[in-house]
Amino acid sequence: MQADGVTCALRLHDKYSSMSKWCDILILCLKDQAAAEHVLLSAGGGGEDSPLLSPQSARQGQIIIDHTTAAVPFAKHCGQLAAQLGVHYLDAPLSGSPRQAFQNQLVTMIGSNANQLNAGEDVVQRLYPILNMYCDHIHSMGESGAGQATKLVSAALVASHNSAAAEAMTMAHRLNLEYSSYPKSNAPNRQDSFTHSFLNQNALIKVLDASWASSTMLRRNASTMQDIIRNPDQLPPTSGLTVDHLLQDLQYLDDTLRQAHPPAADGGEVEDPYPVLDASLRMLGSAKNGNMGDRDVSSVIHFIEAADILEKEEKLYNHPAPPQEEVGKKTETVEEKAKTSGKVDNEFDGDFY
Repeated sequence: MQADGVTCALRLHDKYSSMSKWCDILILCLKDQAAAEHVLLSAGGGGEDSPLLSPQSARQGQIIIDHTTAAVPFAKHCGQLAAQLGVHYLDAPLSGSPRQAFQNQLVTMIGSNANQLNAGEDVVQRLYPILNMYCDHIHSMGESGAGQATKLVSAALVASHNSAAAEAMTMAHRLNLEYSSYPKSNAPNRQDSFTHSFLNQNALIKVLDASWASSTMLRRNASTMQDIIRNPDQLPPTSGLTVDHLLQDLQYLDDTLRQAHPPAADGGEVEDPYPVLDASLRMLGSAKNGNMGDRDVSSVIHFIEAADILEKEEKLYNHPAPPQEEVGKKTETVEEKAKTSGKVDNEFDGDFY
């Protein structure tokens, strides 16, 4: 095949070991952590079907760039195992949309096991010509797991900004800010002078986007949210960034934060308060429970009231203080915290954001 005037060879492989034999640099962009675990750690039973991070497949000096979003402990484990095999492993999740990928505008945040390999060279610098084919922001964040940690913090902000945008668009709808007024006498083919309104949703979005209130999620979702709130009987759109998708990444964050904490003195788990993120989780959980798991995250605008009811129920449940025998009891996970959210599904459209 030819691309940009260069003739390229295309070779298809049905076994990881044969693919690894021919490739010095392997780039993975998989659906979720379970898929990455299969490809990197547990595929087949050995021999020709051995996973990439196995003695049968890995080669000294090989480079694996893993763009899959996963939990930090998983990335650290892969980095350690790869170092034992002499392989450079980069956890390099992506941020952006498929359109931005085609326009070379993605962001990647990279953790590396270079320190464990005692590599004297900057492997990331060597990879710039490849990464620049789809990324215009390439950032080295530190050792193995640092790339994933950065992406998961980004996911928390995405969830929070999305919820804030939903509230803001609900306020705008209540205040009738989606409409602009004009004198009929100034309108074409109008003779009377009464003031009338017409739909002008872009005006509000332009003002907010130009102000300190701007955010990527507001810019991405405001127009869609306005359409959803005006058409409550219409299903929200689907996209690469679904409710299930974001909930899964937040579950990775929750798992990572729990492992980052030392045990409490009484043997229980320590849980930091993240009230803004918790509010976003209630919205996403309510949306999932409302059968919106496979819909775009903008669909949370339908579930602000449900999230508020859930918060009040939680406060009622947590007051008065629990009995002494309950102190130190294992804290709830994201899935358990909001019973109305249902179990987080591992199946989702695996696009990055």
